[in-house]
Amino acid sequence: FYNAMSEYIEQLQSVEKAAKQIFTAALSSAKGIDLPATYLKDVEEDATGLLRASRYPSTSGFEDATKLLPHSDLGTITILASSEEGLEEIRDGRWYKVPMGKGELHVSVGEVYTMW
Repeated sequence: FYNAMSEYIEQLQSVEKAAKQIFTAALSSAKGIDLPATYLKDVEEDATGLLRASRYPSTSGFEDATKLLPHSDLGTITILASSEEGLEEIRDGRWYKVPMGKGELHVSVGEVYTMW
């Protein structure tokens, strides 16, 4: 289990690196400043990540039940892998379903980045 999770984390780190470069470019454009592509990686150099593996299987008779209460992610980014529907995001006060196909990742911005 440890080896499989270590390999998974290593693969996710390459996704995280690419996402931070994209977010840096967006931040640079939004603020009208020239930031190096590695800006967010550099300012978070000593930050540690968290990998949480959860499974919320469908339960007969409770298909519409909330499996995780509405929340915001406090960190910088969240990378989510799912093989089932169920993820929703709120925008402008309205909830939207997030389409997720098998093998796809969903990357969302956490509260830390929204402060910028």
